[in-house]
Amino acid sequence: MHKGNNEDFRQRWRESHKVVELIAMALLRKGCWVQILPQELTPSFEKRHKYADNGDLKIIMQGREEVCEVKGSGYEFKNGMHPFPTAFLCNKWSFDKADPKPRYYFIVCKSRTAVAIFDAKKDRKHMKVIEVTDKKRPSHETYQAYCVDSKLLRYGKLS
Repeated sequence: MHKGNNEDFRQRWRESHKVVELIAMALLRKGCWVQILPQELTPSFEKRHKYADNGDLKIIMQGREEVCEVKGSGYEFKNGMHPFPTAFLCNKWSFDKADPKPRYYFIVCKSRTAVAIFDAKKDRKHMKVIEVTDKKRPSHETYQAYCVDSKLLRYGKLS
């Protein structure tokens, strides 16, 4: 979030919840126990760090609770797969401060018909830090982010 992008951030935040619900329903249909974690929108740029969440979903698997992040992509997958050699996961700051760390990242394609899944516990050593400039946002924010080779992703279809 950038000070000049407050309204843009609010819109993206609202839209992101639709994708979280989509993944939660897909996991429930597969027999997983799922909890959508509470989130609250920051009232201002200055207070944003107090409102950082601790994940989007919690999955209960084999008696363990696993925190997950869900990302809606602005891109379509090609032949059901991520369209780029590298997949963006998250802002570096949000991952580094997370406790517990997310177990899975679900990246949902633009049409909401397919999902790429990254197992951060198993493949964390493959996460790389890159500098990102987001030209889709009004102020062209630059920040550090984690990404991974798209070959590490697993894929699924969403109905």
